[in-house]
Amino acid sequence: MFRVPVAITSDCFTNIHINLATSLSKILGAYQTQNTLYHRPRNRAVERFHLQLRSSLLALLPDSWLDTLPLELLGIRSSFKDDMVTSSSELA
Repeated sequence: MFRVPVAITSDCFTNIHINLATSLSKILGAYQTQNTLYHRPRNRAVERFHLQLRSSLLALLPDSWLDTLPLELLGIRSSFKDDMVTSSSELA
């Protein structure tokens, strides 16, 4: 059985598209959310973080990666970053 979406997510459109999406979401009874535009340098940083997190989780080979996730995130946050000459936790 098909259902009406609860949320309609869109990026930055022109005013015509925004009005259309707003009208459509009102008709369907869904709420509308917007995402930011694609930003290549930020996405590279996110991809590097995901690669580091994935490799550290795979290195441990835990039964449940969900159990070790908080410790791995703490390790990534406290590790020294060469490009910043400090750790992320010292910046906060």
